[in-house]
Formats: sequence, C-alpha cells, structure tokens
Amino acid sequence: MKFKYAPLPGSFMILSMLGLIISLVYMNYGRLDPSFGVAFIIVFAIMLISSILSMTHGPVEESFAMDNARKRKK
Repeated sequence: MKFKYAPLPGSFMILSMLGLIISLVYMNYGRLDPSFGVAFIIVFAIMLISSILSMTHGPVEESFAMDNARKRKK
C-alpha cells in the first residue's frame, strides 16, 4: 500500500518555521520553561517536516484542482 501525501498550504510551512524560531529564541533567553520549549520545538519541527514532505512528494494534480476550485469560488 502506497502512502499518500496531503497537499498543504504554504502558510503551514511559514507558521511552522516561525513557531520553531520563536520557541528556540524564547527558550534560549529563559522566557519559556525548557520542558514547554522542547515540546513546542518538537511540534513545530514535525509540522515543518510534514510540509517539506508534502511539498516534495505531494500530488501535483490534486493541488492544481484545489487551486482552480478556490478561484472559481471567488
């Protein structure tokens, strides 16, 4: 059985990168408890990995179909 990747929007990747950077900075300066910092870093890193996998292995045809459907709604 082949694994299917879901097409994710670009904002998902931006949010994961921003969250990862903010978590690292806040934990480094002591504004965030280390246990919460590590938890946030793990969550945002998983989000970043999933968005990269979606970008590289995602189905192109479904992504184009979703974009065309959004344009028709406007």
